[in-house]
Amino acid sequence: YAFFPYYISFVSIKETRDKGFICSGFKSGNHCTTEDIVVCKMDSAGFLQWSHIYGGYDRDDGGEILELMDGSFLLTGICESFSSSLGRVLVMKIDSIGSIAWSKVICDNTAQQQSGFALKQDINGNMVIGGSDSTSLFIISLDMNGNLMWNKVISIPGFTLIPWALDLT
Repeated sequence: YAFFPYYISFVSIKETRDKGFICSGFKSGNHCTTEDIVVCKMDSAGFLQWSHIYGGYDRDDGGEILELMDGSFLLTGICESFSSSLGRVLVMKIDSIGSIAWSKVICDNTAQQQSGFALKQDINGNMVIGGSDSTSLFIISLDMNGNLMWNKVISIPGFTLIPWALDLT
């Protein structure tokens, strides 16, 4: 998708309840020194309804996006603007027109870059985020207001773990 002079790379595209689409990713281009998060909402015919760019002074990339039970959207990715230059897990809830309801940067103070990759909402409305750094996989649970409920870290020596998909059982 081109918004001259930027280029948009979508990482996640999901069908919404209204049969439209929600897309998330990042913008980059010739005149931009960093990447910023891009979220676009399209109708069922693919026409743009709204788009927003989120980010700060450094690299911020949108990853997976998910429509929640209340019609809002949850986005995960990586944030360097509001954390260390290493990048930390970003979790952001936006309403049905793209306004930020809340945003969290989650880190465990390791010396490794961390990123969120996968999202699910459980039957109670809580959110589960899967992410990784260079040596570990982690799963984070947040309540509907973005408060940390629990987190778990899984490490297997000699392997790089990246949670491309997450399913609740």
